[in-house]
Amino acid sequence: MRARRFRGGVAFRGEAGTVTAFVAILAVTFLMGTGLLLDGGARVVARREANDVAAQAARAGAQALDADALRRRSTSLDPGAAEAAVRGVLARKGLSGSVVVDGDTVRVRITRRVSYVLLPLAGVSGSEVVGEAEARTVRGLIRGET
Repeated sequence: MRARRFRGGVAFRGEAGTVTAFVAILAVTFLMGTGLLLDGGARVVARREANDVAAQAARAGAQALDADALRRRSTSLDPGAAEAAVRGVLARKGLSGSVVVDGDTVRVRITRRVSYVLLPLAGVSGSEVVGEAEARTVRGLIRGET
């Protein structure tokens, strides 16, 4: 094998540019790893926030008691008021979702889109996260009697 001389050392034929290709592959790998950490973390945070908002909305809905039932010393939900309370919480947060009022239970499901910052370089623009929560109306200050 013949060596070529250049300033600072010796280069062998066929090895020119090897370091450049290695650095390029390493840089892309590092960028994608950083994207997974950054955008994956954003997805985890968005899911936690969606669950928190769903829980807030479900609790607000579970507090919408029927006034006539309260006068009869009973606790039951007013389904229309419960749904309106849930929709109000979701509207203040700029979200939408589904509400199910079943007896004394309010179920809320939120779907939220998360846009990624670095993963679009790999062709992944974002994903959807779901937040779900359920709250139930109970009677009693200490034991939670139904």
